[in-house]
Amino acid sequence: MNIKSILATLLLVFTFGWASAQGYEIKVSVNNVKGDTLHLQTFKTKQFNNTQSFAFAPSVVFKGKESLAPGIYQIVADTNLIGTFIISDKKGQKFSMNIDGDKTTYINSPENTAFEEYLAKIQDFNKQMDGLNQEFEEMRNSGIPQYMMQTFVDSLTARAGRIEKAREAFQRSTIAAHPTWLSSSLIQASIRMPQPPAEAMQNRNVYRLYVTEHLLDNFPFSDERFYSTSYAFDITNQFTRLVWETGDYDFESTEKFVNSALDRCKVTPKGYGIFFDNMERIVGSLKSPYWYEDLYLVMLRNALAYNQLDEARKVRYEKLYDIHNRNLAGSQLPDFEIKLGNDSVINIYSIESDYLLLYFQNPDCPTCTKVRHELAGMEVLNRAITNGRLKVVTVYFEKNEKIWRNFLKNEANPLYIHGWEFNDKIEGEGLFDIRIIPFMFLVDKNKKILKKDLLHNEVEPWLKSLGL
Repeated sequence: MNIKSILATLLLVFTFGWASAQGYEIKVSVNNVKGDTLHLQTFKTKQFNNTQSFAFAPSVVFKGKESLAPGIYQIVADTNLIGTFIISDKKGQKFSMNIDGDKTTYINSPENTAFEEYLAKIQDFNKQMDGLNQEFEEMRNSGIPQYMMQTFVDSLTARAGRIEKAREAFQRSTIAAHPTWLSSSLIQASIRMPQPPAEAMQNRNVYRLYVTEHLLDNFPFSDERFYSTSYAFDITNQFTRLVWETGDYDFESTEKFVNSALDRCKVTPKGYGIFFDNMERIVGSLKSPYWYEDLYLVMLRNALAYNQLDEARKVRYEKLYDIHNRNLAGSQLPDFEIKLGNDSVINIYSIESDYLLLYFQNPDCPTCTKVRHELAGMEVLNRAITNGRLKVVTVYFEKNEKIWRNFLKNEANPLYIHGWEFNDKIEGEGLFDIRIIPFMFLVDKNKKILKKDLLHNEVEPWLKSLGL
């Protein structure tokens, strides 16, 4: 055989091997399940979405020319989840699933078979713990003396500790047996954090700080595949909501937790991006009920210090950091001119009062109207105004003078000062971050910002804290 023939043969073998490794083919057989349609669902961004759908049949083959990305996939009958499977890499994407009610068996898929066996074993551990709880309830209802109850509780606690220790040993041995499987990362992430110390169990805030600090102890930061799973999404959401809560009473610790988590994500740029995005949706979005600007600034600083951050993210984060770093508590309020209803023009700094509440709005904005009505009914706010300690200034900063004049005529609260920022400095020069209205600032007599983005339900608590 000459050299050309050898090369041609090698090319053919390589091409065949490469082609055979591509694509997926999953045969799903169902029994004791009802439905009209079977769906293959892929997790993307924050939820499972249909990838392929077929009319319901006892046996369906989901297949495609491109391999499935590593992750967790669902088989759904109509809207009911009936089965899941794991994909770790491009190989081994041709297998069968037999779904019989709540029981699933796999053919030609060692990882999914092993993971199903793992879940069954974990269920056994859970049943053991349930048995201890049942023993406790039965003993508590039996009327035995307190001194005997304590001895019994100590015994149960010791037995529970042994079960938890055996569970973790089993989990870690399963991970060690198959370190390259995605399922091992799923198992690692599910290993429970250490039991909190006694003092943490007696104080809600201390307990939350402990959980926040240790929630990600077993997060598989180095496995890029894991970040795209629903497991990672749920854990990241839980962590983000915890830092949102703990930031109110210990921001220094919370800042440390956030930086630590993001720094550990830096082992993989893709994973860092997904983790950041998931956190950003919760504390970094103005539309989120958990919006927390100070925490978001911590995240942005961390991202901008990451030398492997891609250029598109860097540009976006630099812009966001500049916007959100404006008008922070403790900084001076930018001065600007407003026109009053009598056509006189004054500067904000010329308004003298112990405190100013600046209310940026559009009179036709439904939310602005609702918040104005809320403010009008606040006794603490109205008393602070009549006592001369506080002035409320509404600021309209758009072009339509007619809207503002109509507002002055029909809706303006006589207790407030109403101004039109007519010369476009607020938006034109970017004096304030007011992308969403209404937007309120509370400032002191020296025009130092006390609170940026004051929510209407925070107004009275803040005024009370200032002795108004």
